[in-house]
Amino acid sequence: MINEIFVGERARALVVIPAMVAHAVQNIGDKEATFINMPTRPYRHADPDKYRLSRAEIPYSFDKGSGW
Repeated sequence: MINEIFVGERARALVVIPAMVAHAVQNIGDKEATFINMPTRPYRHADPDKYRLSRAEIPYSFDKGSGW
């Protein structure tokens, strides 16, 4: 399932992302945007809770406007 969530200057939001859910952020406006990441625990290099997936592993593209 893919959810696109649009927030902005006039529609601010707190987005909570559950564990093991792939996610990404992109600014689609013409003004600078700020994204604040608030993890539940400090990052540990020896035991990471964050993993990077390749683009091939996620059926989504920012290049096609709405993502499809």
